[in-house]
Amino acid sequence: MRTKRDHAVLELTYGPLVFAMSLPVDRLPGMPDKHFFRARDIGILERAAALWIIENGVTRPEAIRALRSAAGLSGTELAELLGVDKAQVSRWESGKHDPGVAMWNLVADLALEKMKKRVSPRARLAAVKTYRASPTRGTIKLAA
Repeated sequence: MRTKRDHAVLELTYGPLVFAMSLPVDRLPGMPDKHFFRARDIGILERAAALWIIENGVTRPEAIRALRSAAGLSGTELAELLGVDKAQVSRWESGKHDPGVAMWNLVADLALEKMKKRVSPRARLAAVKTYRASPTRGTIKLAA
């Protein structure tokens, strides 16, 4: 039996960036002081935060983590897609290394892909990775 859904404020914090939104919560029967947010609703806040970051050109290290999260990727998955070591992604997110404009744009594009369901940069990156791993890459055979 479902009870009436209440609302609570969920905050996502990425370093000094704080995004908050009132979202519906479900309460567990017999535990009125316990509540939880649905993953779908958390995703709404993650996408809103990522969109704000992209639209405002925020390039703080913590913003990479927000964009990666909005894209639905782990640090390891992002590293594999971009062809870098997972430690490199960690250095970007901690501010120890600047990813550069090209990487910022790729990560932002991955987040936008997830939000707007457009042509997939993820598929393009996976295709490039497959091409690079191909043993026949760069081989041209001429017919006799």
